[in-house]
Amino acid sequence: EKGLYLRYLILDELPPVYGDREKIREVFENLLDNAIKFTDNGGVEIKVEREGNMARISVKDTGIGMDEEEAKRVFDKFTQASPEISRRFGGVGLGLSIVKSIIEAHGGRIWVESRKNEGSTFYFTIPLYAGGEDEEEDYGRG
Repeated sequence: EKGLYLRYLILDELPPVYGDREKIREVFENLLDNAIKFTDNGGVEIKVEREGNMARISVKDTGIGMDEEEAKRVFDKFTQASPEISRRFGGVGLGLSIVKSIIEAHGGRIWVESRKNEGSTFYFTIPLYAGGEDEEEDYGRG
C-alpha cells in the first residue's frame, strides 16, 4: 500500500533462540508494525546476527525518527513520542513497554537509536539455545 521495501539480513548461522515463541513473535510484530506505521518512504530492514551467546536483532526504518528526549521515553508505559504523533498515528503507547518487558523476561535487552526525520533502529538481544536435544523438546524452539 505504501510501496515500502522490506529487507532482511541473517548475518550468522544461529541455533534456535531460547524462549516463548508466541511472545517473541509479539515482539517482532510490534516492532515491524511500528516501523511500517511511522515510515512513508523508503522501507524497513531486519538484521539478525550473533553476539556471544545472544542473538542480536535490529529493526531499522527510514521513518520520522525521534529526538533524544523522545527516544529516552519511548519504552515507558502510555508514552508516545509527542502529542502530535499520538493524534496523527493513534495508539495508547503500550506496545513498546510490553515489548521491553517480554525481552527483559527472556534475559535480553532492548534499545533504540534514532534521529528526527531520519528513522529509527530498534535493537534487541535474546539468549540462544545451547542445551541438549531432550531439554529442547521439553521447552520448545523459539
